Amino acid sequence: MFGRKFLPQSSQRRLKKFIFLMILVTTLFVVMVTAGMYGLSLLDSSMSLVKADIVESKPRIAIPSDGDYRLESPLKSDFSRGQSKIIDDLLGSQKDGFFVELGAGDGETNSVSLFFERERNWGGVLVEANESKHRQAVGKRRKSLMWNFRLRMDEDMTTDTKDDIRLERLFQMINRTSIDLLAINLNGFESELIKQIDLAKYNIRVITVELQNTVSKERYMAITDYLTSRGYTVAHHLINTMLGKKDVVYTKL
Repeated sequence: MFGRKFLPQSSQRRLKKFIFLMILVTTLFVVMVTAGMYGLSLLDSSMSLVKADIVESKPRIAIPSDGDYRLESPLKSDFSRGQSKIIDDLLGSQKDGFFVELGAGDGETNSVSLFFERERNWGGVLVEANESKHRQAVGKRRKSLMWNFRLRMDEDMTTDTKDDIRLERLFQMINRTSIDLLAINLNGFESELIKQIDLAKYNIRVITVELQNTVSKERYMAITDYLTSRGYTVAHHLINTMLGKKDVVYTKL
C-alpha cells in the first residue's frame, strides 16, 4: 500500500532486540568508563595521601597524626620485648599518661611507647636521629610528636644546630616536669645521657633502658648506682639472648 516495503514481523522483532542490545551495551560501556575514571581518581587521591605522609616527614618535627594507624603488625598489642606490659602493671594500667622515647626507631619495631599510645591513650614525644626511620614512624601515623634530632651530650656544646640538639634543650621543648615513662635506646650512650638529666627537676616515674646483652658489669652498675642514688629501684630485667638485648626497668613510684 502506498508503495512502501515492510519487513516481516519476525524481522522487525529481531531488529528491535538488536537495537535494544546495542543501547544496553553502549550504556554499560559509558558506565564502566566513568567508573574507571572515578576509580583512578580515588587511586590518585590515595597515592597522594601516601606521598603526603612521606613529604610531611621531612621536617624535624612532625605533629601527631589524626588518621588510622598504618602498622605492619596491627593485631599486636605489645610491640616491645616485654617491657610495655611490665610497665603497664607497675603503673596500674594508667590512662592518659605521657612518655618520651629516645631512639624511637621506626615507631613500631620494639617500640615501648606504642602500647601506651594505642591501649592507654597516652601522648608523648618520639625522638629519632635517623631520618629514614623518622620518616617510617611518620608513615605509621603515630599519635605523638615525632622529632628528628641527634642528641648531643657534649658539655662544651652551648648551641643547637639543625641536626643536633642538647639534652637540656630537648627537655625545654617537651615543656613538662612530670613524665610517666622515659624509654632510652641510644646504642651505648645511655649512661652519659641519664647523668645529664636533672632528675630533681623532672619527675620521671619509670625509666627503661635498652642495653646490649654483653654490656659490662661496670657500665650496668654505673647506670644502676646513679639511678639508685636518685631514688629509683630496679623493677625488672628482661634478657633476650636471641636479639642480644638486656632491658632494665627502673621505677620511682
